[in-house]
Amino acid sequence: GADDGAVLFSSLPGSPDVDPTTGVPIPPRITDDFRRSLSRSILYPTVRVPASEAHRAVSHPAVRSVLARFDGWNVHPRPRVVRSAGEREEDRGYRALLLEPADGADADADAGAAGAALHPHLPAEAEEYLLSIRATASAPAEVRIGYGQLPLSEILCALVPPHAHPPPSGFEIVGHVAHLNLKPAHVPYGRLVAEALVDRLPSVRTVVNKVGQVGGPYRTYRMETLAGKEGDTAVELVEGGVRLRFDLRRVYWSARLQGERNRLVTREFGRGQTVADAFCGVGAVAVRAASDLGCAV
Repeated sequence: GADDGAVLFSSLPGSPDVDPTTGVPIPPRITDDFRRSLSRSILYPTVRVPASEAHRAVSHPAVRSVLARFDGWNVHPRPRVVRSAGEREEDRGYRALLLEPADGADADADAGAAGAALHPHLPAEAEEYLLSIRATASAPAEVRIGYGQLPLSEILCALVPPHAHPPPSGFEIVGHVAHLNLKPAHVPYGRLVAEALVDRLPSVRTVVNKVGQVGGPYRTYRMETLAGKEGDTAVELVEGGVRLRFDLRRVYWSARLQGERNRLVTREFGRGQTVADAFCGVGAVAVRAASDLGCAV
């Protein structure tokens, strides 16, 4: 167990992790079934336009007002409103424009509405312009959103059960390391949370959780590795144009103090002064004072 009484994964060797509130076993890894469960697809009505006209079409005010907006879709990358018209020979040289569905309307029903030249809910000005560039009606397009596009917050909400909500949201990224400070309710899910961070944050390859309190002569703390290679905590980062290399396990660092470090270097110190930083930690202030101001440190 940790200094603060939280149960760590490492305290359960050889046995499955179990939610202490519900007694439900916790999987050791994010499963493909879980990833698939977060995927979703939506049909959007489309019109087909010549590829040479696609850029001008999406810039036309009347057309732009009816293009798919993907409101509420907090995903990356965002779906594209211009896409291939299809794989058939007759689709070559054309693009499909995704349109915003009418409120409460079904894309399949929209596409088949009688008497609609292109789409039943197009304003007259938009339809007139699209017909002038030889646009034609086309089948609805399926827009799929997968695990790899979802925001981390949505993934964590699904990983962590409702009784432990809100899920972890605050973490610090130092070089390639993400540093968590998990609450007791989140600790049993720490390895899943860490795997999601590695999945969705390209710069992160190691995730650690703080164990106990900051202390000792170098103001360090114990940490448990939740993802990545044990001991892979020697990081490299750039702050204020200075490249810093240090081991998170051996020296204190806080990205939140960057503003204070900037203030000291830009407002408090003068060029060529002698600076003594008695509790320097990584030494970012001293190194920047020497680099930027020619200070003796």
